[in-house]
Amino acid sequence: MDVTSARRASAAAQALLQETDRSLIIDGKFGTFTKKVFDRSPDGLKTAVESIVKSQGFPGGVSSLYSQYTTRKATTSSGTDVFDLQVVPAVVREGKRRGVNPAFAIAQLVQETGWGKSTPLGDDGKPSFNYAGLKWNSVSPRTTRFATARTGEVYAGKRATITDRFAAFDKPSEFALAYFDYLYSGPSAYRYPGLKEAKTALEYGTILQKGGYATDPRYGKKIAAISASVERRYALT
Repeated sequence: MDVTSARRASAAAQALLQETDRSLIIDGKFGTFTKKVFDRSPDGLKTAVESIVKSQGFPGGVSSLYSQYTTRKATTSSGTDVFDLQVVPAVVREGKRRGVNPAFAIAQLVQETGWGKSTPLGDDGKPSFNYAGLKWNSVSPRTTRFATARTGEVYAGKRATITDRFAAFDKPSEFALAYFDYLYSGPSAYRYPGLKEAKTALEYGTILQKGGYATDPRYGKKIAAISASVERRYALT
C-alpha cells in the first residue's frame, strides 16, 4: 500500500466526515471508527466522500481504502503500527471527550512501551493492549484478563525487578476507557490531584510519579522529553 496516498485520502475523507461526528480525529488513518462514521452518514455526504477518495488515487473508493487499511493492520498484530493506527486515535478521542490534553497521556504511553513496542502478552496468549502498565487489581472491574510479567521498580534509589499481574484488554478502545477512568474517576484518582489541570507534560508526569504511578524519580522529566516528538508525530499541537 502507498502509505502516503492512503493517509492523504483518509485525511480528506475524515475532514468531510466530521459533519457526521465531530469527535472524529483527522489522523489520516481510515480505520474502523472512521468506517463506522462513514456508514451512518447521509447519502449525499457518502457520495462526496467516495468522490474525494477516488480523486486521491483509489478508484475503488472507500471500500478499497478501508480494505487496504485492514489488510495492513492484519499483518502487524503488535508494535508501533497498532500503536499509531489504533491506540493513539482511541486515546485522543477519549481524552478530548473528557476535556484533557491527550498529548500528555500519549507521551506517558510512549515512555511506558517505547512507541507501543513493549507490552505484555496476556496469560491466555493474546495481546494485552495495556500500554500504561496498569496493574490488574487497579482496574479489575474493567477486565477479567491479566498478564503476568516482570517489571523494573526503584526502591530507596536502587532498581529491583518484580513479578506482578497487569491488566489485559480485548482491544485498544477498552484500554483507553480504563486508563482515563483509573486516572480521573477510579478509587485511586485521589493520588493524582491536579492531573486534569496539568499545563505541561513535565507537570503531568511529575504528578503521576508523586502519586505512586511510577517509582522512577525522573519519570516526569522523561515524559517531558518525549512530549514534543509526540505532538509533532501525531499533529497534536
